Amino acid sequence: MYVLFHSDCLGRRLGPKLLGRGDDSERFLRDFSMVLEQVNSEEVPNDLQPPENFEQLVSEMKSNKYKAKEFALILKGMMERSEREIRESKFQ
Repeated sequence: MYVLFHSDCLGRRLGPKLLGRGDDSERFLRDFSMVLEQVNSEEVPNDLQPPENFEQLVSEMKSNKYKAKEFALILKGMMERSEREIRESKFQ
């Protein structure tokens, strides 16, 4: 039992990376950035109906299990629609 406590304490003192445990948030951001780069060069499917606002996005995320690429395409669709609405409003 002392060994378990000691190694846990050692991990906290020296940091998780030294003992082979990386920061999951850094890995997630790196992986998601790669997905965003991939989606950047793809077209949003015509049949995709992105949520109108952030509340709807959160609601959809709770009810559906999207893969990272699907989620990135939804975000891209939301951004493209917002950019289009802004451009159109400038002409009015």
